[in-house]
Amino acid sequence: MGECLRSFCWSTVQVYVGVVVNVVSAVSVDEVSNQIRRLKRTHFVAALAAAAVLP
Repeated sequence: MGECLRSFCWSTVQVYVGVVVNVVSAVSVDEVSNQIRRLKRTHFVAALAAAAVLP
């Protein structure tokens, strides 16, 4: 359980880091808004996964 939670947190951190890098290197505001929308969707899915895993 603890191990699963740790790997989940680590993968979440990697997702955030990847999005931040993409946003920083983005050339247009439109791309930034797309990244934010994608991040929200990813975070929502991750939250659902956490809710399913946690008791």
